[in-house]
Parts: sequence; structure tokens; C-alpha cells
Amino acid sequence: MPTSCVPSSHCGTRSPYWLDLEGGKLPAVGQEKAARACAQHWWSCNWFRTPITVRNCGAFYLYKLEAPKDCDLAYCAKTV
Repeated sequence: MPTSCVPSSHCGTRSPYWLDLEGGKLPAVGQEKAARACAQHWWSCNWFRTPITVRNCGAFYLYKLEAPKDCDLAYCAKTV
């Protein structure tokens, strides 16, 4: 999941969610961290905020995500 603002109309949606670590780092191997996903819209990188959890499983990260609240919102799962 990208850790910086993703432009509108990327990742197959108008308002893509990206992982906002609020200046922090991804968790260490075996650790879990509360974070937030932020959705970009034309005027703001933080237009819509959703709490999520990120766990570092070593070879991959596991994300506990809430379902998007609107059809224009979707999680971005690639680097843009």
C-alpha cells in the first residue's frame, strides 16, 4: 500500500486510499501498528480518513481494512 498521497483517479477509483503513517515508520517484523488510510480527492490528500491496522509478517504486510463507505473510495495496493 503506498505510504504517500496517491493522485485522484488512480488505482481504478476516483478517490484512492493510501497509508498515512503520520511521519512514523512501518512496523518491524512481527509487530503490529495502528495507522490510518487517507483518501485523496481533488482538493485534499486527507479528504476521508479510516483507521486501519498494519502487521509486518516478514515477507509481506497484512492490513486490517474497513470497507470503503462510498463507491468512489478504494484502497490502492500498488506504487503509483
